[in-house]
Amino acid sequence: MIKILFLGASWGQISPIWHLQGDIDIEILTADNQPLNPGHALAKRSFDISSENTELLRSVVEKHHIDYVLCFASDVGQKSQTIISKELGNFYNPVETIEILTNKYLFRDFLNQESIQKTYFKKIIESDLGDIKILKSIRNNLPLVSKPILGSGSKGVRFILEGTDLEKIKDSFTYSDSIILESYIKKEGKQICGDGFFQNGKLVNFTAGDGLFYEQNQFQIPYAESFPSTHSDKIINEAKTKIERILNLSGFVRGNINFDVIIHNGEVYIIEVAPRSGGNFIPEIIKQHSGIDLIDAFIKNSIDPGYIFSQKKITNNFVSSFMIHSLEEGILGEILIDKQLEPYIIQKHFFYKAGDAVRIFKSGSDAIGNIQLLFPSQSIQLEIMKSINNLILIKLK
Repeated sequence: MIKILFLGASWGQISPIWHLQGDIDIEILTADNQPLNPGHALAKRSFDISSENTELLRSVVEKHHIDYVLCFASDVGQKSQTIISKELGNFYNPVETIEILTNKYLFRDFLNQESIQKTYFKKIIESDLGDIKILKSIRNNLPLVSKPILGSGSKGVRFILEGTDLEKIKDSFTYSDSIILESYIKKEGKQICGDGFFQNGKLVNFTAGDGLFYEQNQFQIPYAESFPSTHSDKIINEAKTKIERILNLSGFVRGNINFDVIIHNGEVYIIEVAPRSGGNFIPEIIKQHSGIDLIDAFIKNSIDPGYIFSQKKITNNFVSSFMIHSLEEGILGEILIDKQLEPYIIQKHFFYKAGDAVRIFKSGSDAIGNIQLLFPSQSIQLEIMKSINNLILIKLK
């Protein structure tokens, strides 16, 4: 019997647990400091421990004779997974590499030091907001984006476009004791998002899609991803080449990656390269798009020290993943899905039920559910996704 401890049990991290359900040779355990997260209900045993708490996780691994520790679709547990995997004698990427790719300050510093991308960035703590010199420096470098140093799913990301927006910086401190302020780069066209797999110095899979955002909303939050991307092959290849360079220079050895890229003045600008799979069910929708199973690759890469990714694209379907959400806080009444969408729906997940309290959609963790769609053509996909927010409505009590 193989024992696997999953760090994180949220809806966005549940896919590999589903993938392994029914395997009688595998016992699933979960560690997450949110006791109501759904992954716990699928585990043989669960632990109320943060995926950042390496020391407590190590004691669980030792006491329960865990064979493998996996962390899916979240930056927060990557360092714990790496340290414990190394101690267990399993495959791991260098800790220093994981820190560079998950710590937003170290990542920007790395890009600057390696002359990959040079932009303004500054790390601050909350008390710095009372320092006149620091505030002057912030004002002189507007527009900026403030982000927690560690985190994913757009948590605490705020846009400081002018002096009157400075109060928004405090929102980022809700998620972290220290944050990064970095240059706001205005994108041209849709943001490029997706997942891939890296081995032997190459991205042997690089699946790029379009991220759909509330561009005018103060949070500019992503609510959907569509595959394939509408950007040209030239742009996609430039992004792939730049990300390969980042992974090689950072010391990344092998595994799943998630990326966010924008185009600015015709040039590729890297927002993020994370050493993990993406959230919002991106690996699931990629499987519907191309036939590539990046969840299977994630599991096998973690438990097989000699794993070689050899999957080939077998389809080119037009698919989208939409996060069902509310722009108001309240009590959930109904989720109304327009009949126009019914022919295209391939999967639905509802995280909340009628009567549950829902939050304003500020990050991926505020989503009410997820719906996955398959279209017969890209033209129909683009037309439907352009009005998707009018076709899925949330009624609050």
